[in-house]
Amino acid sequence: MFADPMIGFVFRAASQERVADKEYELAAQHLGGGVVYTGRPLAEVHAPHAILGGQFDRRLQILRRTLEEAGAPSAVIEHWLGYTEQLRSLVIGDDAECST
Repeated sequence: MFADPMIGFVFRAASQERVADKEYELAAQHLGGGVVYTGRPLAEVHAPHAILGGQFDRRLQILRRTLEEAGAPSAVIEHWLGYTEQLRSLVIGDDAECST
C-alpha cells in the first residue's frame, strides 16, 4: 500500500516498519494468534488524517490481493476483510464523503 499510486501518499510520513508491525499485531490478536496489539486506539491514530471512504476501500482491495497472493485461506480472508470493514468508522474522518 505504501507504493500504491492512489493511497501511498497517505503513508508518506509514517514508518513503514511500524505500520506493518501494528497491522500484524492487530490481525494476529483478532485472529487468535496469541499476539497482543500494542498500538494506540485506532480512532486516536487515524484522527489527525483526512482518510476518505474511497481510500479505505482501496486499502481493502490491496489487503485482499495481498492475502490472496500469500495463499491465505478464503475463510480467513473474508473474516479479516469483514472485521476490517467494521473498523471503517474508526479510520475515516467524520466528513469523509468519497467512496467507491
